[in-house]
Amino acid sequence: MRLAALILALLFLSTGCAAKTAPQTPPESTVSAALTPELLPTPVFTNGGTHRSTKDYSQVFTFLTAYNDACTLNIETKIFDEARATRLWETVTNDLKTIAANVPMRQDMPEIYVVQKPLHGIERIGYCLYCAAEDVESGAYREALVCAALNLDPLANWWKTKGLVDYAFGETADEEFLRTYYEQADDEKLQILSLFPAYFVREFASEEERSVARETALSLTAYMIDRYGVEGFFESDGGYRQEWLTALGLDRTFFDPYAQTFAGYRYSFSLEYPLIVTTDRQDIFYLEPMPDDMETPRQICDFLHEAKTGISAYLDAVKAEAPERLQDLLNNYAAPISYYLSSKGHSLTFPDTRKVTLRHSSHVLHETVHIMVPEKGEEAWKYEAIAQYFTNTFYPPMAERKMAFKAITELADTKVEADTDPFMEWILRGNAIYLEHAKMPEKIEDMGHALYVKSRIEAYLRHPREGTKYPSVAESYLITASAHVAPVEGNELSYEEAYLFSDYLIEKYSLSAFLWYCLRDSSFLEAFGAAYEDAKTEWLAYVLAG
Repeated sequence: MRLAALILALLFLSTGCAAKTAPQTPPESTVSAALTPELLPTPVFTNGGTHRSTKDYSQVFTFLTAYNDACTLNIETKIFDEARATRLWETVTNDLKTIAANVPMRQDMPEIYVVQKPLHGIERIGYCLYCAAEDVESGAYREALVCAALNLDPLANWWKTKGLVDYAFGETADEEFLRTYYEQADDEKLQILSLFPAYFVREFASEEERSVARETALSLTAYMIDRYGVEGFFESDGGYRQEWLTALGLDRTFFDPYAQTFAGYRYSFSLEYPLIVTTDRQDIFYLEPMPDDMETPRQICDFLHEAKTGISAYLDAVKAEAPERLQDLLNNYAAPISYYLSSKGHSLTFPDTRKVTLRHSSHVLHETVHIMVPEKGEEAWKYEAIAQYFTNTFYPPMAERKMAFKAITELADTKVEADTDPFMEWILRGNAIYLEHAKMPEKIEDMGHALYVKSRIEAYLRHPREGTKYPSVAESYLITASAHVAPVEGNELSYEEAYLFSDYLIEKYSLSAFLWYCLRDSSFLEAFGAAYEDAKTEWLAYVLAG
């Protein structure tokens, strides 16, 4: 497309950029109805006024401005140099000409602000783009320029943005490299074809993975535009991957198990978090690499899938078993939640501010239950108990299921000896209790996770060792309302005992009764019609009787 097709510029100058202070409309005499593909002479930079602080971009500065039918270039006054400004103008105009030639579609007229120090690095807001002079000179601004010119939302179109930027600037994919990679790739490596954003991020993906992802995005972009046009490329949900594999001459079948889960998700990054994920219900996950937990794109996919699927399973379970309590949980869960993942600190929930910190990715379900059933009053044990009940019974985290499966299968032939470590003894005795009620599992899906956890805790209660506490993630802390309040009725239970007691009460009285106990912060007697101490004594007798 010729440069004349690059812009219907004046139609867009009044919309799309909240940071703009005054229209930069050129005099009518300077507007050409039929631009030629040759670059226009560099216009004179004149006083552009002051960029005001807005909610979209709060930086205040004066600037000089130049424009034609291709773009508007604004340069902060304090860094303006005429010779450099001329070079910047030529670079920007030439880049826009290249985009117009390679992507045959209507373009918007971008407005570029070159400032001494951008607030957040290279940033695009509508058709406006903020960057440093070095960003233009190095080409680092090109992705933002393409998004501004083509009105492309990179948060919703991560891989399409990467592919289109390279395509717009005339890059061609190394299809022989891709053919060799995908021909030899196992099922795990084939998942790069999902083009999930983490495959493009240095902190999560290897150099090879990033290279494959970038080349795949470019090749798939070129394939779709060549066959279905730019409009088809933008409108497609990316379902042409199988067709593209066939075009490469490969007899491979690709299926993305996360495509439906992540529909409507948006992706970004910051200096602190290399990947930020906003879900379709506006929950935000701030992700950073976590050793032995969240280090690879596949682990991130598994985590996000588990977070969404697990909570849906919990709500479905309440709908089936305690429908009269469902609306309470839905109301508590309705507003978006912000999750911050870091291997430092602790997993904590702050219902009032809708904030969750996660020390391990598998804690996401437990902590989200604390949003759905927020803590009230002093009886803290029941809130930990219901969170563990949900995560053990209705949708256990895969990390915990894997550990349980490994413990029972790899120790199948190990016996308790006189010198056996206490924790190992409880594992072995718990395995034995589990196998009294279920078969040895052949695969993880065969595990009865709730039964396994209960068996481990029962083993501890039946075979205590004086002075030895049951070790766990929670380190067997007594559940108390706070460090400044003496344990109240029920708070002398450990996390494990609290879960086992809640399971007993739910089986005897119903899930609805226990949720009412938590949601209304009623007394134990009001909820179950029995005194706490009497129920606890009865439960312990039941456990010890085996």
